[in-house]
Amino acid sequence: MLTRRFDYIVLPGDTLFGIALKFNVPLQTLLQLNDLEDANRIFPGQTVVIPVSEEFYQIARLVESQCGKKNEEVSKTSSEAVPTSAETFLAEKEVPTVAETEPQGELGEEISGSENLIYRRYRVRRGDTVYLLAKSFNTTTGNILALNPQITDVRNIPIGSMITIPVPPENAFVYVVRPGDTLYKIAQANGITVEKIMKYNYVENDHVIYPGQQLVIVR
Repeated sequence: MLTRRFDYIVLPGDTLFGIALKFNVPLQTLLQLNDLEDANRIFPGQTVVIPVSEEFYQIARLVESQCGKKNEEVSKTSSEAVPTSAETFLAEKEVPTVAETEPQGELGEEISGSENLIYRRYRVRRGDTVYLLAKSFNTTTGNILALNPQITDVRNIPIGSMITIPVPPENAFVYVVRPGDTLYKIAQANGITVEKIMKYNYVENDHVIYPGQQLVIVR
């Protein structure tokens, strides 16, 4: 249930359609909630209200708080502190402590939630793209973007920035949606529930899937 509202600050290059995709929210919902008549008329610095679940909201506040503390610590030791994102959030009922990976892409401590949900805080290095990171962690570009709304260019993520990567269980695989597929059909074919697909892919009941879309399937 989308019972909370999250304030998203529009970044250069953002479109309302792109924001809707990142948060898996219908474009019409954003237009109505923000009293917008033209989806093409948004500007950098503008605040767009996004409907999110209670889980998303609580994690967003947690990460925002932790990023603020991290920035304070770094500023005391260096005048060239690497900025961290206060907009990264996770969809998880049990709020885990978020750990950061070491610089240069080295893996850090795994943070586990319920149902084998694992998240990593990752510091972007030169050459990283959302596609390559998704492939490395056996997840999808859509899932990474859903947890990191500050990313506006999937091929050019700011070096040194911190992002959150959802790491599925070892028995997970990425499924490419085919013409005629529905969440129900995919769930039935893999012996799982629609709710499980939704949980691992941050989607809601009214989410419309499309051919070519990637979904993480956990049996």
